[in-house]
Amino acid sequence: MSTLKQRWEALRAETPGMRIRDAARRLSVSEAALLETRYGAGVRRLATSPLELGEALPAFGPVMSLVRNEAAVHEKENVVAALRIDDDDAELSAPGFVLRIPSGIATFAYAVEDTSPKGALRSIQFFDSTGTALWKLYARTGTVMPAFDAFLDAHGDSDETPSRPGQPSTRPPPTPRHRACSPCPAHPSKPSWSRWRSMASACRS
Repeated sequence: MSTLKQRWEALRAETPGMRIRDAARRLSVSEAALLETRYGAGVRRLATSPLELGEALPAFGPVMSLVRNEAAVHEKENVVAALRIDDDDAELSAPGFVLRIPSGIATFAYAVEDTSPKGALRSIQFFDSTGTALWKLYARTGTVMPAFDAFLDAHGDSDETPSRPGQPSTRPPPTPRHRACSPCPAHPSKPSWSRWRSMASACRS
């Protein structure tokens, strides 16, 4: 029986350019499970949280933040200018952009390096306990790479053994502490990350 890694390689050879999100759906596994087949080949597990990354982001300079659900994808490239922590939730803000990140929702984190026609594409990616992508943060032209790399070095996780084939490695998930979905009080027209995830659930129902 072929391994998940072999099945993914065969699918990529058959359909060049297929996004990992679509490949996971075709292979009936999670996106995080596919990433874990690439340990040592462009993927590292991280022991960190979105809150820790949020604290480091102002030093990164310009980055691209990506969140999505089944209905839409939102990409925003900017310099994160401020971080505010409220009841352990983090609010990242930049001109024209606010992202509210509830604590305890992310279970898996990875540093990912891919190749593209424009060169290396480096990112930090967070996933929930089902292996579904929550937030991806990409380095861009102008990103302060020494700060980016220092964050990865400080938060690398030596445990990179998948718990079983085709599934993300398991560990006790963080205790969810986020409040019920609500708009950010300072920006009532801006949806929080919690609400963005709720929108995804509604689209699937």
